[in-house]
Amino acid sequence: MSDIDYTTLSNEELLKAKKTLKSTKILNSVLIGFMVGVAVFAYWKKGFGFAFIFPVFLGYLLYKASKKTEILEAELKKRNL
Repeated sequence: MSDIDYTTLSNEELLKAKKTLKSTKILNSVLIGFMVGVAVFAYWKKGFGFAFIFPVFLGYLLYKASKKTEILEAELKKRNL
């Protein structure tokens, strides 16, 4: 999701964004879980290094992106859509 001000969107535009919300949440959850798994495996096999840091960093970015969907959900709830 990009940096969109959901308060300025029309109801129709919000409903379009709502259609992609469920798949976005599922994809983010799966990718975050995968990155955590890769990080744990890398730490177990090779210890602390790039193979550990990179998946943790990507997982953090995905987590941050998933927080943006909460803003959309709040606006949808506020407008009773």
